[in-house]
Amino acid sequence: MSSPIPVKDKLIVAIGYALPIVFPIPLFTILFVFIYYYFLGDESRFVHHHLKQNFNVVLSYHLYMVVLLLVIFLFSIFENVTAIIMAYIPFLGLLVAMGGFFSFFILILSSFILIGVLIVLIILAACGKWTRVPLIIRCIK
Repeated sequence: MSSPIPVKDKLIVAIGYALPIVFPIPLFTILFVFIYYYFLGDESRFVHHHLKQNFNVVLSYHLYMVVLLLVIFLFSIFENVTAIIMAYIPFLGLLVAMGGFFSFFILILSSFILIGVLIVLIILAACGKWTRVPLIIRCIK
């Protein structure tokens, strides 16, 4: 059974999803994905949808990481807040008290999750599926 989506469009989308995996440099990833979307986003509705989705996924990932690291940094500065959190929510307080190690672990874990999501999106795009990723900030609608 052949899909109504041309192979060329599927390949464009797969390359777009592979860009953040191949070039994992934090701010340049956003730039590479946006430039790719800007130049190839008008190929078809399928390509436009997936490249827009790709940009939103990568941008959301970076925004979530900035917020997470900012929260960890603020908790490490205000030690009295950490003591209050440890008193009422021991597990969360322990994670906040660990500070740098916890943020490093979460950063690596979220990077693996991003790579996994992008690989699944590559497979779904190669099958010609229209997908919508939950929990992303839709900057480009």
